[in-house]
Amino acid sequence: MIALGMDGKELWRRPNGESWEASAEQSYAVPYAGARGTPTVDGDTACHLSDMGRVAAFEAATGKERWHVDLRRTFEAPRPKYGYCESVLLQGDRLFCCPGGKRGYLAALDRQTGRTLWTNTEIDDPIGYCSPVVAEIGDVEQLVCLSAARIFAVKPDTGKLLWQHVFGNERNNSAADALVHDGLVFASCGYGGGSVVVRPQRQADGTFTVAPVWSTKLLDNHHGGVLLLFCGAAVAVAAARIDLTPSVCPLCGGNHFPHHPLLSYVRVDLGLLIAGLGVALLAPAVRSALARKRGDRKET
Repeated sequence: MIALGMDGKELWRRPNGESWEASAEQSYAVPYAGARGTPTVDGDTACHLSDMGRVAAFEAATGKERWHVDLRRTFEAPRPKYGYCESVLLQGDRLFCCPGGKRGYLAALDRQTGRTLWTNTEIDDPIGYCSPVVAEIGDVEQLVCLSAARIFAVKPDTGKLLWQHVFGNERNNSAADALVHDGLVFASCGYGGGSVVVRPQRQADGTFTVAPVWSTKLLDNHHGGVLLLFCGAAVAVAAARIDLTPSVCPLCGGNHFPHHPLLSYVRVDLGLLIAGLGVALLAPAVRSALARKRGDRKET
């Protein structure tokens, strides 16, 4: 962990566990070594999950370590094929992470002490390499995440499984975080997995069912994440008013959803959903095309 001031000068650095290296059976993956999950900072606390499963909390100002937990030892987790890659989630007094072990696929830790608050052992899949997100669906707050084999959600206060939907690929690699809005959940993965939108629905007895909305193999996103790109505005992650339903191509007006020769997309309200295609480089061209489509000659 390294902290830099706004002037670029180093403020502090602290070690946090071993780095990942390719196993003897992964000669192809030797170049894949390097930093993985990014630190999560909230108030005076900075947390980080290392490649090999050491999650630690530090004082953001000084770098002093407050506590650490070895996820593999604590939750009897196997060595992930490509190491731990998620950015842990902080909410209130909890830290959420995915050890992927026999004693807990998903776990909540006390952010002040690292003590285990709950674990979920109902999911028994390899880890998906993505990070959990908080969302409200059917008036129920939930943690939504992907394992290597499914999209699922649990209750943040207990870890109880709320719903699940089978989704993955032959490589057991689902690295992109789920995107949730207006009761719809979008997930994307590479290696032939494609993308899917599902609608979890709360029933009268409080349980959830999951209805598929649509799926496509053309949005085949490996590691880049999913972005919302608004007309003439900024690139944002999971920003407002997504329409995750098939529609006419906003660039050319065709009905060939979701293919376009320039990019892979899903129509959204006043923007595009882009999956893993160099968004920063495409943004000016997309803004210009959308401006022409609207008949707006003035580009900002």
